[in-house]
Amino acid sequence: MIFKKSLCALVFGLAMVGCATPLTQDARMTREINKDWRNKCKHITTEEVWSTWKFGAKGNYLEVRNQIRIMTAERGGNAFVVGDFSGDGMGHYGAIFEVYHCDHFET
Repeated sequence: MIFKKSLCALVFGLAMVGCATPLTQDARMTREINKDWRNKCKHITTEEVWSTWKFGAKGNYLEVRNQIRIMTAERGGNAFVVGDFSGDGMGHYGAIFEVYHCDHFET
């Protein structure tokens, strides 16, 4: 009985690890830039995103990070600056971020 419960918990836990929204090809090409670089880029918009799942803090953190990248690409940007990234203490995360289009990136 204990083995069965442990096995079910393990399967459920492994399934939840892969629940973050997958990145699109365009979202994979975005990058977080240093706040000092934003003057060299064109500001597009400021957005806000919150996790909607309750599958654990790590999964929600990754979900919000992926959503930032997806939303950046959807708005025509290739870079973003996270202004505020916070959690509610109950496993949900949120972020306010700025979307930019940069002609080139510093290395």
